[in-house]
Amino acid sequence: MRVCLLSGLLLSVACVGAKQEADGRVPGELVGVFAATGRITTDDCGAELLGAENPWTFPVKLSRRENVLYWLNGSEAIVGDLASDEASFEFSTRIESVLTAARGASPGCTVERRDHLAGKLRGTAEDVSGFAGTLSYEYHAKNSADCLEFIGVPGGVASLPCELGYELVAELLASD
Repeated sequence: MRVCLLSGLLLSVACVGAKQEADGRVPGELVGVFAATGRITTDDCGAELLGAENPWTFPVKLSRRENVLYWLNGSEAIVGDLASDEASFEFSTRIESVLTAARGASPGCTVERRDHLAGKLRGTAEDVSGFAGTLSYEYHAKNSADCLEFIGVPGGVASLPCELGYELVAELLASD
């Protein structure tokens, strides 16, 4: 059974080139659409098992309202914190995936993925030219989960708990 543990939050990236006025889902003011490249810096999950790309390239749209920065992945806005310097930012989310349901005495397998992105915008608050940061995915088996069938197989991980980390650099593609 193939399971893609990396699907979701930050791998589903924004639609490129949409203008703020044409996209009612863009909260606040559009910062821009960026071409991002990530390179793996930490891997005790087995990137090859997860099918994680290295380098990993993707477009992403950012917008902001006051001290909130939004990462727009095409389906929802992910809310992050923008520091008082108007450049430093942080996003954190958690997702649970039931890989196998509990049955009788078997607890099944539920994995929690904790995503964390911290970085800094380049340029000025009015004219952002790009950003850089670190992105990590941490995987943890929930409670007494029996996840052995997902260890060491394609679509699974090398061990639990584990972490996959990227160094990200992004350049502005379009600002409106």
